[in-house]
Amino acid sequence: ESIYPNSLTVTDGVISGILWQNKLRFFKIRTDGSMPAEGFYGQDLGPIDGIGPSWQAVSPDRKWIYLNISATRNREFHRQNAWLYKVVNRKDVAGHTIHRMPFDLSKPVGAPFLGEKDKPGNDAKHLSFPEAVTCDAKGQLYVADKGNDRVQVFSAEGGLVKSLPVEAPVQAVAHPKTDAIYVLSHPGPKKLFKLIKFRGLNDPKVEAEVEFKTETDVIPILPTFCLDTWGKEDTLWITAPRGNVQLYVDKGKKIELKRDLQEDLKKDWKGEAVNEFSLGVLAADPCHPYLYVNDARTGAPPGRGNTSPRIHTE
Repeated sequence: ESIYPNSLTVTDGVISGILWQNKLRFFKIRTDGSMPAEGFYGQDLGPIDGIGPSWQAVSPDRKWIYLNISATRNREFHRQNAWLYKVVNRKDVAGHTIHRMPFDLSKPVGAPFLGEKDKPGNDAKHLSFPEAVTCDAKGQLYVADKGNDRVQVFSAEGGLVKSLPVEAPVQAVAHPKTDAIYVLSHPGPKKLFKLIKFRGLNDPKVEAEVEFKTETDVIPILPTFCLDTWGKEDTLWITAPRGNVQLYVDKGKKIELKRDLQEDLKKDWKGEAVNEFSLGVLAADPCHPYLYVNDARTGAPPGRGNTSPRIHTE
């Protein structure tokens, strides 16, 4: 039976996320590899209807887990390896909703928390092909509403706080101290995607931007990134178009490339660090200098052995 880790969050020494295992399942495991008292598996989250990452976020008060578990895209043709949110020959299965469940898993996932199932829309109560969900330090929820070219910010009660226009956002992350907002934009099938830094929610001026160009109209993975505030400098780990993991540093008015880790990771893992099956989801530990990379290639690909998908960031 294949198990595909599909989403990662590191909170209080625990890695949690979503697995593909014939269906979507929530899981938890400690960063030292041990099992929580409640066990590895949590809630069943429903059937797998599409291809591509699911997303989750944990509220800072440890009260809620927010989930995007309705597949938001299918591949138009498998041979193209193109992550698209519109399909030609396959059923469009996007649910256009965000769910939530208690952090202690005391209740199952219920009705949609945001959006209306199977009904895309562009008003304050609807979403269209949403992607990543994240929380800021105030507990506000950021939804990359890709189909509407905007980032929607909601209160913990579900009320709309702000709408930030961004072309085809995939992820939006708020800095826990500076209030800066980082957005990954992928206006596929264009030959580029962008990482954009906005000054803040109340002053959404673009302060810095970096472009990633691709050689073709298609890329092997959906780009993802994570913000790492552990070190002296704020850093951004990103899965670049060729599937390589890169480290960028926020210099205020500029986002600079510091290091490309692909060759190092290949030596360590004896194979590819990220490929079209691993989805490239990254998670930084907020309390320790570690970066986690999901490995969706049935747990351990040939040649990699039992090497942990954890990178020391210093």
